[in-house]
Amino acid sequence: MRKNIFKLIKAALAFTALATMLVLAGCGSDNEKSSAKKESAPPPDPTINVQLDYKIEPEGGNQYKVSGTTNLPDGIELMVELDNRNQIVAQAGYPEDTAGDKLPDDLLIKIANTAYTGSDKPAVKNGKFESTFSGENLKPGEYYLTFSTPLWRIMKNEDVKKKLGEGCKYLEGKGVVDSDMKDGGKVIRIREKVNLQ
Repeated sequence: MRKNIFKLIKAALAFTALATMLVLAGCGSDNEKSSAKKESAPPPDPTINVQLDYKIEPEGGNQYKVSGTTNLPDGIELMVELDNRNQIVAQAGYPEDTAGDKLPDDLLIKIANTAYTGSDKPAVKNGKFESTFSGENLKPGEYYLTFSTPLWRIMKNEDVKKKLGEGCKYLEGKGVVDSDMKDGGKVIRIREKVNLQ
């Protein structure tokens, strides 16, 4: 009988020791638990799949407003250009983007006197941007509207540069191209024909 009591006491002690170890293993401070969770969670994907939507509205008196939304970081400067030089060249029977030295003088004079070229550099704020274009030669008709970004290395906003990654390596999608400049990284170039009413 004495042996059975010792066996019972020994079994009870072993069970108590095992239960204590399990309880202690499951315990830990909230900081330890949350840091373990933080370490196990993968970092967020920094990729920006470019989205840019816009609309053009007449403002009256040879003036138009280009406004839009984008998922590009707040603070990035967009270059927005509006021009109809190529349309004048095409109307004269030459291919669009024909170099000026390949065009006759009378056409160059017409372009100089009647073409419209305007540009603006709005900064994105709260995912939105806006530019206004005006001028005597800005009339209803067909134009090219171009959106572009500067090279990463000449961007001034450090927060924007960080979000885009060195050389804008995190940019993907609509209008993202490799820069023509050596080591220029990626830039955005979106060029579309638009009809001003």
